[in-house]
Amino acid sequence: MTKGTRAGNGLLVAASILSGAFATAAILISQRRIGNDGFAPLAQLWTVWALLTASVTFGTQQWTVRQLVTGTPLGRVVRGILRRSVVPTIVATVCAVQFIDELFDGRLWFAPLVGAVVLGTAITGFGRGLAAMMPEPNHLATLIVSENLIRLAVLVPLVITDATIEWYGLSLVAGFAPYLAVQRTMRESGEGTPSGSGGILLPAAAGGVGYATMFGAPLLLGLSAAPSADVSSLFLVLAIARVPFVLMLGLLPRLVVDFERRVSSGDLPEVGEVLRPLSLCVAAAAAVGVLAWLFSEATFGKLLGTNDQFGGEVYALVGFASILALAALVLTMLSLALDMRHTVVMVWSVPLVLMIVGANRAWFSTASAIAWSVAALEAFVVTAFALRISTRLRRPSDSFVG
Repeated sequence: MTKGTRAGNGLLVAASILSGAFATAAILISQRRIGNDGFAPLAQLWTVWALLTASVTFGTQQWTVRQLVTGTPLGRVVRGILRRSVVPTIVATVCAVQFIDELFDGRLWFAPLVGAVVLGTAITGFGRGLAAMMPEPNHLATLIVSENLIRLAVLVPLVITDATIEWYGLSLVAGFAPYLAVQRTMRESGEGTPSGSGGILLPAAAGGVGYATMFGAPLLLGLSAAPSADVSSLFLVLAIARVPFVLMLGLLPRLVVDFERRVSSGDLPEVGEVLRPLSLCVAAAAAVGVLAWLFSEATFGKLLGTNDQFGGEVYALVGFASILALAALVLTMLSLALDMRHTVVMVWSVPLVLMIVGANRAWFSTASAIAWSVAALEAFVVTAFALRISTRLRRPSDSFVG
């Protein structure tokens, strides 16, 4: 890794940390101002945004880079993204209307806000993809920081005027504003490296299911008709657990490029190169779980205003699973680089099916049930990927079906 690459990674990590701090501040300020009981609709909207960031934004970013690198005119790329966003935006809005009582306490204005978030995350992917084409990482880092800084700044007049919760939802949409101006403020660059994993649908779908497995709990709890206070509190707990995941998303494009370059050059990693860091990650997950248990009520409960609403096991399991989610994300990207698409589909199909079935049968009616399920699913995903990747690296590529 060159000095310039390390500096670029450091800048993106710093930008992600700062942006995450702004987002967390915006969430906590909103929750304290609205109150825990009334915060649930906004918690669901933030959950939808975060889920779409892990799927739509990342997938659109990779598609944008690939199109520009292959010489597609910038205007055509913009029109292509808008065309592809129309149907998902309409479908999301209709679905939000369908579940307006379960998820948003009957507040109808949240339905168009959900549609705006779908369109906004697609625009975000375009903006980040265009910024990633620039020779320096400054542009991308600026966009990452400004997104949540704007959301935090918009809260000031809302707090002063004692605005309704719908306006707080609009502050989330306001964060997309920097990406609307990115085409005018940045020149098209011919530099950049497209992802070589062949299409964006599978990476986007895997990222979305992976994120939903770890952080989609408020949606599952809401669909189970749980009390609004439980939904709000669980969302706040996951907001803290989301921090390392957000940092990893900032570095993910560079990791994908590194994986692709090694595989394309025939420089496959040794099994030990995968299992050693994975073992450290599992140990770190266990340590985080223990610390979360010890400091759950004394620190997190008071900081987040959840008090004694959850037992220590919820904090411990969420902490444990949040670190395993990082390993699952990296192992997914490595599997795609190794052309193990069947493995990616099979592994992530398990949590997807269980979440759908569980939501229909009310398996996830308590925070404790969700925490145990998430921890078990993350452990399964990491173990399955580790076994399949180890087998792949021990065999010649022509004798292994991924």
